[in-house]
Amino acid sequence: MRAARSFAAIGVAVFLAGLPSGAKTATPVPDAASELRDAVRTLANERQGVTALHRHADSEQRAPGHDASLDVQSGLLRDGDRVVAVRIYSQMANGAPASAGDLAKAQADADKTLSSDAYWLPLREDQIAGYRIENGSCDGCAPGTVAFRFTSLKRDESHGDGTVVIDASHHIVRVDFVPSAFPKYVDKASVTMTFGQVLPDLWDVVEMRQHYSGHVLFVRGGADITTTFSNYRRFASRDDGLKALAAGV
Repeated sequence: MRAARSFAAIGVAVFLAGLPSGAKTATPVPDAASELRDAVRTLANERQGVTALHRHADSEQRAPGHDASLDVQSGLLRDGDRVVAVRIYSQMANGAPASAGDLAKAQADADKTLSSDAYWLPLREDQIAGYRIENGSCDGCAPGTVAFRFTSLKRDESHGDGTVVIDASHHIVRVDFVPSAFPKYVDKASVTMTFGQVLPDLWDVVEMRQHYSGHVLFVRGGADITTTFSNYRRFASRDDGLKALAAGV
């Protein structure tokens, strides 16, 4: 789920006040791709080592006669920025606890897909080349915070178009995007990823909100998924992380 160089905001107002009438100054325009690459490297560097975290996914589906909910609590173990293990702790479907068989199936599915990203975004250095990166607006942002627009060169369901906001310390603050293409029956979709400080030396994703709406013939429906990431912990080795994952994070 990476950079911004701060603008020299301090003193600008004083400087402008002292200029002769009609004088103009040029505002530095950041190199979008370079700035984003710096942020991505910052994220990758801070993610080095073995990290465990808790993931809570709450899904709500709405359609006439087909409302449904799914609540899943799980633990993730990362080595660098790659997920290397997943442990499903609990699952509630429509308010009812999952059976042992359903939990086992959920665990098997998680084991198969643990290294797969739902979306391939320019949040890793090897993905930036697949996107067009441009300067964007960041109204109401803190001094030194900048925004960049990204557009995927691949038009499929795994890529997206949107905006990444980066603060003055080269940390990603927020990513808003829509998939470059929609799956069958989906008319609209939006995803927001929010980042924050999760450890003294790690700034990482804390929440992801996904919204989808669509229709089948004349029946319309939608789905919302809110995923929170918490309880980040570092470990000296992968074995230590696996033990913590088994005990519950």
